[in-house]
Amino acid sequence: MIYASAVLASTGIGALSAREAEGRANISSAEKEAHKLLQPADKTLKTMAIELAEFQVCVNLFITTQSYLDIASISVIPRTTGGQVYYYYPFSAVSDPAKLYNDLRWNVTRPQGLEGVMRGIQIQDYHGSFCKRIPTDVDVLGCALLYTTVYGQRRIQVTTLSLPCTSMLSNLFHAADLDTQFACFMKQAANKIPSSALLRVRDQVTNLCISSLLSYRKFCATVSSSGQLILPEALKLLPLYTLALIKSTGLRSDGKIDERSFWINHVSSLSVPLAVPMEGDESLIPPVIPLSSEHQLFGITSADGLPTQQYDNPLLKKLNGVVNEIRHQRCSYLGQKARDAKDPLEPVASQAQKMNNIVTKQWIQIQRLEQAFHSTQDYEVSKASEL
Repeated sequence: MIYASAVLASTGIGALSAREAEGRANISSAEKEAHKLLQPADKTLKTMAIELAEFQVCVNLFITTQSYLDIASISVIPRTTGGQVYYYYPFSAVSDPAKLYNDLRWNVTRPQGLEGVMRGIQIQDYHGSFCKRIPTDVDVLGCALLYTTVYGQRRIQVTTLSLPCTSMLSNLFHAADLDTQFACFMKQAANKIPSSALLRVRDQVTNLCISSLLSYRKFCATVSSSGQLILPEALKLLPLYTLALIKSTGLRSDGKIDERSFWINHVSSLSVPLAVPMEGDESLIPPVIPLSSEHQLFGITSADGLPTQQYDNPLLKKLNGVVNEIRHQRCSYLGQKARDAKDPLEPVASQAQKMNNIVTKQWIQIQRLEQAFHSTQDYEVSKASEL
């Protein structure tokens, strides 16, 4: 089921009110109890969502609005029924139809399973006459998913995962996955935001990072100098990731209630590759090149006459191919806009570009320092072997 909404549902069953205005009326109250605005207004929609889930009905929510809509209340239905929330704010009838069309098309035509039921196996105790082997260094996890395809075929998908076991904390830090750790922090924060004050959640996220790195320094590090920063190699960027999480839409203090509610719904079911869509050097954005000389892309010499049609030439096909490849990696359509220096959002883009240039330079410097360090080590080893 697809539900589209553009205004606040203020009449009928489960009618809603502009709670954001009530929460902002008293600033001191908003600071302490603003998280209550991220909880459903009542249990009416939750009861409805449970009934829909019992009949295996999935609800997807498309929100095209320019005002407050109380996503915290209405998102209970897609979250309970396995659906998704698509949020377009502020919606523009000029620039957003392409994104709305492609998101709707993907939601209907994407590979999907219906009537899905998942079960896992967990052994709590052993009974009977047998010889129980000692624990091995490998643990195997498994689960089964029973679902129906869009063609009416009933299928079972079995997923197994083999993981190494260790009793040494140093091995655990050595094999730690930074992206998975960050995604875990993000989902834990999303679960706590509706029930805790925002400042407390921010502190909890920071303390999670600190406690993880402190454990490595306390139990695993060989050098314990008080003035030296000691980080595990696999998690050396965890403080940077944590800072990015604190500055995200869900944890910023200046975010709108609906935007924060959408962020919570979005990241709660976000996979690790989509949570951190970076792979090595591909995460570094190249410097911006002015397109004033690229006449084949737009067919003009000035940004004042940017057209909306697409031209058929090799250069534009390459550009569209790169953009479409990036879009295929996401579950939501990424819009594309051409801006000139007079655009109101140009200062934001310029600031982002400046930050990207700074990060790129720092990355290059780090790579050079690592190369110099390894070269010094190789030189010392060769000298020692000669002696």
